[in-house]
Amino acid sequence: MIGSPEIRFGAVQAEETDAFLEVMCEAFEMEFEAAKPIFHADPYFDPRNKYALKIDTKIVSCLTVVDRECWIGGALVRVAGIAGVSTRKEFRGQGLAGLLLAETVRDLTARGFHLSALFPILRDFYRRYGWETAGNQVTAGTLEAPVAADTSEVEVGPATEADTAALARLYNLAARGRAMRCARDGKRWRYLLNLAPHCWVARSIGGAVEGYVLCDYQDRLIGPPPNTGVSGTILRVLEFACQTEAARLALRNLLAAKIGNATFEFVGMTDELSLNGFVPAGAPVESFMARILDWQGLLTRLSVNWAGFDCDLSLALIDPLLGTEPQVLAVRIDGNGAVVARAIPTDIPLRIRNLIVGDILGWSAVAVGHCSGNAACEAGILRASSTQAAYLAGRLFPARSPFIPTADHF
Repeated sequence: MIGSPEIRFGAVQAEETDAFLEVMCEAFEMEFEAAKPIFHADPYFDPRNKYALKIDTKIVSCLTVVDRECWIGGALVRVAGIAGVSTRKEFRGQGLAGLLLAETVRDLTARGFHLSALFPILRDFYRRYGWETAGNQVTAGTLEAPVAADTSEVEVGPATEADTAALARLYNLAARGRAMRCARDGKRWRYLLNLAPHCWVARSIGGAVEGYVLCDYQDRLIGPPPNTGVSGTILRVLEFACQTEAARLALRNLLAAKIGNATFEFVGMTDELSLNGFVPAGAPVESFMARILDWQGLLTRLSVNWAGFDCDLSLALIDPLLGTEPQVLAVRIDGNGAVVARAIPTDIPLRIRNLIVGDILGWSAVAVGHCSGNAACEAGILRASSTQAAYLAGRLFPARSPFIPTADHF
């Protein structure tokens, strides 16, 4: 129709970043002038990762992409974190945010991202576009009683910039082999130490850093559920990593002294919380959601986890957003390594008996290890052509308890 509005999608230009921020501020009820310096001071600020949907020349919906790498077992995969999904009030209810997400998925796939992850407010909304719950978390609000132990060989104090390499080493020891822990370079560590006002380290008598705790304070409504509506300050433990028991006890006792009668919280995995003396409160709850973007690229990266057995099978992904035909990959693993290649769906029955089929939701949960491959087959989340295929699914995709620490939230 002549004169009908034109809908356009793409990364914003440098001169459009203020208009982008205005949409975010309206959606999240932030003061523009207060948010602007923080927005532009972000060391990772890049207009190419600010996606917008425009009607004619006006930005009506937007989101930010955070470019990270995350571990899944021994594999590093490229992850597009999605944050700040916003739509102007007068344009809501028209499907524009969904259109923005769909176009973003196509663009990120073309850019070579393997996965996308986000922390949702409305899970069912993101599920429509292929994101599925991919992790659980628990919250601790109390510490075990302070331990009377000999920590005379450990000294606790504030971290300095000179400790960055030691912090990175301790974090890598804790993160390697797990799922969805982000890789961090020196720039990322400097950013975190700037962002979190408190980082305490435990040092041996010789000066080696053997543990650290990363904390900040947050003002919010506090009180037992239902919320009392009383405003207060919460000490948030963002991360706690120790190499020795003496360091663990020294830092835990330091926290107990600093917390006193105040409120604190630490969000993590049950095993890590318990190991470090934090008392989990309640059952695990759903955490982040994930979505596969580049199916072949993802499996190629994950293939470093598949050493030690031989198999020949095909894996089919049904993703309506990226095409009407299933994306079928032939996987061959032997003593020489793994080869992941595209296959023609109609040729699969003639060539191979082991076939596993799943939609974008099922495979997204399985690929990161939220659900093992064989458990997914038993539950009907994936469909295996044989018992052998279901067994192989479990070997390729074991359960890994994926978790993204608070310090790395998008």
